[in-house]
Amino acid sequence: MIMINKKVISVLCILFLAHISSAQQNNEESNLITIFDSESSKITGFGGSNLNFSSVMNQFAFFAGGKGGIIINHKTVFGIEGYHLTTDITHKKIETNQNLNFIYGGFFGAYIVNWKSIVHLIPSVMIGWGGIGEKDNHSHNEHLDVSDSLFIIQPSLELEFNIYKAFRVGLGVNYRTVSGLNTDFYSNNDFSSLGGILSLKFGKF
Repeated sequence: MIMINKKVISVLCILFLAHISSAQQNNEESNLITIFDSESSKITGFGGSNLNFSSVMNQFAFFAGGKGGIIINHKTVFGIEGYHLTTDITHKKIETNQNLNFIYGGFFGAYIVNWKSIVHLIPSVMIGWGGIGEKDNHSHNEHLDVSDSLFIIQPSLELEFNIYKAFRVGLGVNYRTVSGLNTDFYSNNDFSSLGGILSLKFGKF
């Protein structure tokens, strides 16, 4: 009788431990956090314009640009952005009738800190490429013949304001690091610069 009770207790203990192990495993799986989980993730998107105030060859430079992407769970952002130099920049050391043409863009990642707050921070970084050319002041024909293989890294820190549910405004700073440029007249430092950002974003945040 005692042997039977021991066997019964042993079996019950084994079944109990198996139940706990199974329950724990299910609980861990249910708490598993992934980037793209159809049950828990919310994916939205936005687009808008980015105005960048910086310098090129130690001269004031204004870049008009655009930015757009997807937002995962209101916090993690992935997308693309691009900029085009609109200011007339000339090489001060060379007498020429040509202005510089500079375009660049790439992919970016960002994280929205405290997204529910009216004002919040957004650190981000863009990794991309660009091209530099010259355009004639009279005909305005653009020729990207100086370099079209620039590698660019641009980290940013932005202070964003919730104006409406579908509209946000951002103010911030960035630093454009250019590499891959090695000519007789231009250097990487001529196009690397600290800058200011004004962004206008429309979408579902």
